[in-house]
Amino acid sequence: MLVELRAENYAVIDHAIAALGPGLNLLTGETGAGKSILVDALALLMGGKASAEVVRHGAEKAVVACVFESTPGPRPFLKRTESTRKATTSFCAARFSRRAKGACL
Repeated sequence: MLVELRAENYAVIDHAIAALGPGLNLLTGETGAGKSILVDALALLMGGKASAEVVRHGAEKAVVACVFESTPGPRPFLKRTESTRKATTSFCAARFSRRAKGACL
């Protein structure tokens, strides 16, 4: 389960933390508030590609991170796929980007 999503100097976001809980979580807000940017940040953490343009103008680097918590649901799946990794209580996935002329993240 996704517990927290953080973005710093990502697109137009200076610093944002989305703390999520069990059950249904909704991202709401006015047009231009950054809802889609947070969803794009999560997609980046899940292996998506991004260009150097996602680094906020004037910033040296962008940081996007998320924290997942293991729930009972994935464990049977991990056993069925014969995964050698043990399911942990929580883990963090993060991707850092540095602003480089014409470079990708």
